Amino acid sequence: MKHLNTENDYNRDSSDVLWSPDSNRITNSKLVHYMSWLKSERHLDFEGYHDLWQWSVDEHEEFWGSVWEYFNIGKLNDYSNVLSGSSIFDSKWFDGAKVNYCQNVFTKRRAA
Repeated sequence: MKHLNTENDYNRDSSDVLWSPDSNRITNSKLVHYMSWLKSERHLDFEGYHDLWQWSVDEHEEFWGSVWEYFNIGKLNDYSNVLSGSSIFDSKWFDGAKVNYCQNVFTKRRAA
């Protein structure tokens, strides 16, 4: 059995780009569509992925609330808070929401 020698086996620079999407794929991505939706519906304009990511970290309740709305998650009732609790151990996400998973699966299913 060969043991990995990290000095010899992994000598490529970690900044090498292995794949990059073409402009058509980027333009038609869900991420770009979501960012456009945020601009039109929430008046939030991000220059790129990093800015969106930073907002999702800094304003995580607003971010996750927007994800709930953008993906039109079917619900039987509204939630009271996106996030409640003082620590990761006692946090509740979308407190009070009830979701019908079967309805979501079949409503959003594409015809084969």
